[in-house]
This record gives sequence, structure tokens and C-alpha cells, in this order.
Amino acid sequence: MVTRDERDHVEVITHVYTKKNNLTEMELLIKKWKWALHVRDINGRTPLHVAVTHGCLEMVKFLIKKGADVSAPDCGNDTPLHDAVFHANTRGSLDIMQYLIKSGADLDARNRDCNSALHIAVLFADSYRDIGVAIPLLKGGADINLINGDGDTALHIANRRRYSSLEECLIKAGADPNIKNKKGETCLNTKVY
Repeated sequence: MVTRDERDHVEVITHVYTKKNNLTEMELLIKKWKWALHVRDINGRTPLHVAVTHGCLEMVKFLIKKGADVSAPDCGNDTPLHDAVFHANTRGSLDIMQYLIKSGADLDARNRDCNSALHIAVLFADSYRDIGVAIPLLKGGADINLINGDGDTALHIANRRRYSSLEECLIKAGADPNIKNKKGETCLNTKVY
């Protein structure tokens, strides 16, 4: 039986090793406490969430090979893929996101706002309206017409933000421009001029 103090201690050192990309120490920790692979912090974030957030690709690979759940939701229902997509947009690196997709991450998992990874890709697209983050999600089979909490598809969001390259990419990939959101708007109604 694991004591509360022991669990709290393992949670802290697991997340420290993950942030520092310390594979050797993490290996020893998991050998001693297999459950350390799935230990959650106060926000429900697993070591995999932490590795993704800190851009530690080698740790991400290590944790997944050891059996980490690639689609584990945190307290906000964000999965490691949600985090990876956000950071792919802000850091410009797709490696972790692509590795999670290849490893079977649920592409259509929704967070507390009912946003999927594709919604996140469009919401946080950089100033160049980069389509690079959306393409691996689309190629991986993300539901292009999935609606979020507002009833918006990724196309509604791209259209509202005037991301013409993303709009074009989404339409070519099969996005339905006639889907109405909760306000009864199609993509033609959401464009801001």
C-alpha cells in the first residue's frame, strides 16, 4: 500500500525528472513505482502532459514506450495532444504533435470548451495563418466538421479570424461550409469584415 506522503513525493519528483528530460532517473523511478508513469499533479496533468508542455521529445517517446496514456485528459479535459498542438503553434515545432498522432492519440478528444485538437490548431494559428499544424491532424483523420461548445467547426473559426489559407485548406479537406453554429450562423455569416 502506498502512503499519501509517498505518492505526493513521487508526483513531485516524477514531474521534476520529466521537465528536466532526465530519462535515467525516470527509468529508475518507474522501475520502483510503475504507477509513477500515470501520477497526476493538482491539475490532473500526467508526466506525459509535462513532457509535452516542456518540449521534451525524448521524454515523450520514453513515456509512451513505457505505457503512458497518450489521450489522458487533465482536469480541463486537455489531452497531451491539445497541449502539443498549442505548443506547435507557439514554438513552431511539430515533432511532438506528430509523434502523439503516430502513437494513437485521440484526434477528436474535446477539452472543457469542447475544442478538439483541430479547433486548437486554428484558434492559436500564428500571424502567418500557418496551415502546417492543421495538416497532420487532417491527414491523421481528425473530424473536420466536429463542433465545439459554441457549435463552431474549425472552418467557422478560420473564417471568423480571416485565415484564408486555413479556410482553403479546410474546404479542400472536406469541411462543410453550410454547418450552422449555435447562433444559426454558417461560415458565410461568421466572416468579420
